[in-house]
Amino acid sequence: SANGCQAVDQVTVFVESAGVNAGSDQTICNGGSLTLSATGSAGSYSWNNGQTGQSIVVNPSSTTTYSVTVTTSAGCTATDEVTVFVESSIADAGPDRNICLGETINLSATGGGSYAWSNGSTGSNITVQPTSTTTYSVTVTSANGCQAVDQVTVFVESAMVSAGADQTICNGGSVTLSATGSAGSYSWNNGQTGQSIVVNPSSTTTYSVTVTTSAGCVATDEVTVFVENAIADAGPDRNICLGETINLSATGGGSYAWSNGSTGSNITVQPTSTTTYTVTVTSANGCQAIDQVTVFVESASVNAGSDQTICNGGSLTLSATGSAGSYSWNNGQ
Repeated sequence: SANGCQAVDQVTVFVESAGVNAGSDQTICNGGSLTLSATGSAGSYSWNNGQTGQSIVVNPSSTTTYSVTVTTSAGCTATDEVTVFVESSIADAGPDRNICLGETINLSATGGGSYAWSNGSTGSNITVQPTSTTTYSVTVTSANGCQAVDQVTVFVESAMVSAGADQTICNGGSVTLSATGSAGSYSWNNGQTGQSIVVNPSSTTTYSVTVTTSAGCVATDEVTVFVENAIADAGPDRNICLGETINLSATGGGSYAWSNGSTGSNITVQPTSTTTYTVTVTSANGCQAIDQVTVFVESASVNAGSDQTICNGGSLTLSATGSAGSYSWNNGQ
């Protein structure tokens, strides 16, 4: 004091140090969530996303940095931050494919990591041989365990074609050949194109047709067109005497129609004058051929002349007239 008296007292200044650790950076898969836990001084914890507490749950859609601030009872503060990396997994099985039945095809997926296919195969590249249209899915797993799924469809096309049943035509005729089957382009071995073509072969011929689909699949079939040559033979020309009958016989098979209205291969006629008969022969397939035969009718006539008178011991020339031919008399001459 002013008089030199002394007294002693003391005060303690407490120095407080605030500290906080937001933890190590972490990686999550897109769509996932994560718990962030901060450690450090006792006090209140607040995060820059508005959440409070030492532990919070976050599910960012993209890589995000979170900061946490601790405030002690003395009002001291400390801040730390942690980054959450968001991994977007990718799976690409490639475009849809088209193959022909019986073919194999290589499917190739990208995205990184490991690959698991719906048919049990693993690896980015697999070879398949589906017997019908099939969809394959692939699951791609990244090094961090994130997964993505994609799929590819293999369309299996089976080419089919039918050239139709074999056919028979008459020589000189034509027929339409119609093929059926898969959609695509049709080509024939005679150079024609299209599903239906008209042909007129002069002899039995086999035609083949090939269909090519949009996927390049092909199928072939064939049809035979049998050409029938109809035959008719009415036999040789004939000669008869007036009043006689004669049998005419035709060959060639099938049915027979004669110009006189008769039917059948054999007919009997009795013409009164020279007559030509025509026969039309129709085969079982409807093919026709025509032939004819002429029956020449001959009429014999003779005139021995008028009666004559001679004297006993005399002679006389008898002269007969009539048809050309041989003449014989009842006296042997």
